[in-house]
Amino acid sequence: DGPSPAAEQKAADAMAAVSDRIEALAARLESGG
Repeated sequence: DGPSPAAEQKAADAMAAVSDRIEALAARLESGG
């Protein structure tokens, strides 16, 4: 058996939050601060 659906959902949410944060940070850097 693999991880439970709840654990997979929690991991997916965490990855989405991290990617959102990275994209926001990258956009801020690209705009010069």
